[in-house]
Amino acid sequence: MGDQALATPTNRSVIRTFAILNAFRQLGGQGTAREVARCSGMDQATAHRFIATLEQVGAVTRDRGGRFSLGMTLAELGLVVPAHRIILDACEDALGPVAPRLGETLHVGVLEGDMVTYLYKAASPRPSGERTRAGAQLEAYGTALGKVLLAHLPATALSAYLYDGNFVRLTETTIADPEALRSELMNVQVQAYALDFGETYRGVHCVAVPVRSATGKVIAALSCTGAAERLDADRMRAIVPELSAAADAIRARLYSAAQ
Repeated sequence: MGDQALATPTNRSVIRTFAILNAFRQLGGQGTAREVARCSGMDQATAHRFIATLEQVGAVTRDRGGRFSLGMTLAELGLVVPAHRIILDACEDALGPVAPRLGETLHVGVLEGDMVTYLYKAASPRPSGERTRAGAQLEAYGTALGKVLLAHLPATALSAYLYDGNFVRLTETTIADPEALRSELMNVQVQAYALDFGETYRGVHCVAVPVRSATGKVIAALSCTGAAERLDADRMRAIVPELSAAADAIRARLYSAAQ
């Protein structure tokens, strides 16, 4: 029979439902049936039928002008299954063998306001000098994780961050000038990795890569951290392919067949 014959069949209605929900996300959470149909790639009649069903269960609401918005059912589900918990579970699955192989500390973090929140840490037995833990926050501009996340902000959000922030030199290598930081972040965006040469903790180097969603949006960052004498610029750049592969493994566990 072969593997294909034994595969679990997919349900097209479920796939289309998530296409509708993703269309709402692309539209900023609300839109007309015509707009949702266009974003989801469906004809308007099909899209409207799915929207009406979602409205019945409270996943979508309609205002007096006929525009639809995402509803409280989805918000309540978000409270039951927080995104951070899902990312953490994926990291624990995907990164187990990576930290021992690299012999350094791994972190995964997300941007919350102006800070990086550390969701995951796999510590190395070798000392590195960083003082981090899951749940801790650090200034984004002084970390490789933060640079990756800042580099992929929308242009208006990045400009607001650069010119509304008060950047303090945490060490002698911290990039505290807004224009110099902008230039650094543009490089990060092009090369798809960031380096930190002791910019938060003296003698601690770090390299980070993006973790992307199924649609390519940067949702988190993955880093490798170690003592400067072990992680020089050449070794950090050499680690990038393995880190990127690990980030892809996290993405695969987060989105599975959606990719």
